[in-house]
Amino acid sequence: MTPRNRLLLPILLLPACGGSTSVEQAETPSPEAAVEENRPAQDEEPAAAVNIRGLFYMERALVDGGVKGWPISDDGAETVGPGEQAWLEVHSNGASHAYAFALFADGRILSLWNEKIDETEHTPPMNAFGDGLGLSADYDRGARLLVVASREPIAGVDEMGDCSEAKPVCETLRQINQQEVVPKRGAQRVVLMKQGELRVPAYGEMAQGQSRAAIRFDFMDAGEGSAPE
Repeated sequence: MTPRNRLLLPILLLPACGGSTSVEQAETPSPEAAVEENRPAQDEEPAAAVNIRGLFYMERALVDGGVKGWPISDDGAETVGPGEQAWLEVHSNGASHAYAFALFADGRILSLWNEKIDETEHTPPMNAFGDGLGLSADYDRGARLLVVASREPIAGVDEMGDCSEAKPVCETLRQINQQEVVPKRGAQRVVLMKQGELRVPAYGEMAQGQSRAAIRFDFMDAGEGSAPE
């Protein structure tokens, strides 16, 4: 190679290096693509709120052998059982699980009913206690019924026992009772329960929440006594 050719070689190689640079520029997104890539994703549709409606009726045995129903019927309707029984009818929408728990004055909690819901848009009436929940002396003044509808299952319900021992699920239920139940303003509404053959006036409560909703009833008439929070 002549001296003159040696001088031309670096000049001939320059276009090749420039070609490499042009390839890198081609891989850089165009301004339009960059804008599209950085465009914030559209907000997802918020999940529908969870709604729950409960109708609760109970009968207690009197000392003289009679039976008294709660709420007391204004039209003198007869009681339907032998006493010491309660009935619960639950409606919900937006939830996949429904529960009922008994909260006792001594701190114990019992799971009374739970159901997986397939028709999340709106359930038919759910007959929680079947032919009636038997009430023992534990359900005297101070006991409350906590009814919950939830989009997600409450973990640990099947193994909760009576909450005599500290368990995460028990603390969750106490938190729901203390923080998520809206305090009643005035007397409970009285509506007609139409559960199977049961046609009686019942206490009615409703609540709404984003992922969970809860309502609460006393196992004694509100005028007879109530439990601490």
